[in-house]
Amino acid sequence: MGGVKKTRVMRTGVVLALLLMVMPALAQQQEPPTPDPKEGQQPNPAAKTSPIWPADNGSEDDLPPPPPAPGTPIDTQLRVLGKAVPYGGFNTPLRWGPFSIAGADLLGVQDWFNPGFGAPTSELSLGLLSTNLDFDMAFRKSHIVLQYSPQAVIQNGQISSNASSNNDFGLGMNFDITPRFAILVKDQFTWNQTRQVFSDQILQIYQGAGGILPGDFLQNNGSYLADAFSVVFSYKLSPRWTLTTEPLVRYIDVVNNTVNYRATGVDSRATVALTFALSAKSNLSFGYNFEEGHTFKPTVTDSYYNGLAVFYARQFSSTFWVQGNAGAEVASYYGEVNPPVFLIGSLSLVKNIERSSLSLAVTREKDLENYFTERLDDRIDASLTLPISRRIGWKSGAGYYHEIGAEPRTQGKYAQTTVEYRLTPSLALFSNYTFRFQHAETLQLLTGTHNTVIYGIRWEPTPFVKK
Repeated sequence: MGGVKKTRVMRTGVVLALLLMVMPALAQQQEPPTPDPKEGQQPNPAAKTSPIWPADNGSEDDLPPPPPAPGTPIDTQLRVLGKAVPYGGFNTPLRWGPFSIAGADLLGVQDWFNPGFGAPTSELSLGLLSTNLDFDMAFRKSHIVLQYSPQAVIQNGQISSNASSNNDFGLGMNFDITPRFAILVKDQFTWNQTRQVFSDQILQIYQGAGGILPGDFLQNNGSYLADAFSVVFSYKLSPRWTLTTEPLVRYIDVVNNTVNYRATGVDSRATVALTFALSAKSNLSFGYNFEEGHTFKPTVTDSYYNGLAVFYARQFSSTFWVQGNAGAEVASYYGEVNPPVFLIGSLSLVKNIERSSLSLAVTREKDLENYFTERLDDRIDASLTLPISRRIGWKSGAGYYHEIGAEPRTQGKYAQTTVEYRLTPSLALFSNYTFRFQHAETLQLLTGTHNTVIYGIRWEPTPFVKK
């Protein structure tokens, strides 16, 4: 029966791949027309989304490297949904006015989960079809972007939405009020179901300062819903000084259907940063943040955090970016008389060597991830990209996460490797293996070991940016 099920999944996958991928692929094989300057569009060499292929200045398909873009402590850019790449639109043939299909993935998944303690291993076999849908409209001094990434599950030759699917929705509105003052409104909605994390790119890389985005890899023990809303205000005090502030509110709902457990709460945060441009390639910032967490279920709790930090970002060369911050945070919860003080900080770097790329991200901070915790945590992620040939690329990565403090503590680790074969500049076949282990001290997360194999076809049109 297992062989019949896999055959049906693959047969359905091939048919869907032909229907969804062939026409966009053929359209992409032709040289795209030169953008009309009146349209205000130009190619963006830094916005390529493939994790395997760093910029190759010697290739006729690649463009010169982007100008220096040192990072800032508060992200003032709208990014592609689920990626570190700044959003600018896509040169897709599937466009109807402001609406477009900006990519699609057709995956086969084989996942084995061993909870340990002598319990039997469970196996999951399915196909996943996901698309990236965009609505992009600019008017006067404003720009609105809606991004939606639905996912359908293919099992036993049928397409449906079940407990292994997930949906992501992103809203971004940019308002250039004056040449000095800008507002960016962002909303990120995520709804994931049981055993939903099937990603071949846990650590997303954008080849520039501020372009490292570690994704969630810990598995929920049930459904996970989150909505984060923020408004970024940026005011240029002078050619070198910029004041930026971001209030953010996030609602989280985690359900464990097995034991009828539910955790809900709200996380509110306000951040202020004063940034000084040391040069065109480096920034220095001083920041303050206040955060409060309110848990409604299973019990009512409150926690408060105040922190100060210094941030520094620099592009040392056209192939080397570094940024980091260091500071301290005071935590107060449960009416504690002497609140503890924690040291916080982060460091990220991207180094390109010819066509290879090395990336590293290290953080110690209060990060809720995809579950509730009142502890600070340490996390480290690293990735290495090596093109084997002009069409074949290889990428591997690993990471570790653990809460800080006395036992018991939640912790997890992963390692993954991906091989990609580029059929066209926008169409690629890939295969990925991921190992994950996590030990959870909460009913919101699973405890056990995952071995996951992902294989499929991916279509991503070439991005562009607007002037």
